[in-house]
Amino acid sequence: MTDYCVVAFGIILFISTFQWLIDGRKNFTGPRCDVGIEILEAMRSNDQNMSESRHPKTTEDELGVHAAK
Repeated sequence: MTDYCVVAFGIILFISTFQWLIDGRKNFTGPRCDVGIEILEAMRSNDQNMSESRHPKTTEDELGVHAAK
């Protein structure tokens, strides 16, 4: 028996590509984004603050006997 899964996938891929070339490029608008620039900037600054607080600097005193010499 032959595995026809590859054939079915190829047919679907061909039909999808053909449909996109004919109709999809003109009518596709993409997802909507209702977030303002102020919110995006606040999120970015919050992410930077969080990344700085996640990586505390350790000293040799905190490492104990296993400190590199």
